[in-house]
Amino acid sequence: KIDFSSSDNFMGMVMDFSLSQKNGYLSAYTTYTCGMTDGLKYLKGCYMHWMQSVQRISSIHAVVPVDKRTAFLELTVKLRTTVDDMEFNDTCNNIVSEFPDARKWLIWWLQPDVRSMICVNGSIMKRSLRFHVCRTSNAIESFHRVFNTLIK
Repeated sequence: KIDFSSSDNFMGMVMDFSLSQKNGYLSAYTTYTCGMTDGLKYLKGCYMHWMQSVQRISSIHAVVPVDKRTAFLELTVKLRTTVDDMEFNDTCNNIVSEFPDARKWLIWWLQPDVRSMICVNGSIMKRSLRFHVCRTSNAIESFHRVFNTLIK
């Protein structure tokens, strides 16, 4: 049993953005913490999964024209790293206005639980986890594969 009463006892987890993984983790967290419901603050989204999504959408030239790819990538960096609410909202608006076919993609990433795992703005993630150097690793990817097998 993990003692969550001290912030030093459990740093958190890096995982992809799978709803089943997140729900499985939150269920276990609630069970092992006697009903605590603040488990999302211990989840950090996998940077590599985020970047794969960014690369995938930016490679669809009907969504992001070749000559605007750099601008799109710069906006996604700003989306993930900005703290200021107004700047975050402006960035979202710029993505939608400059790349209207990326709207559904952006809406998915702006879901509160997903946004909190990857974006600084609106995040409820523990500060120590958010700024921890660990963003992804092969070991974590291996853990995800085993975790998904166990969930199924």
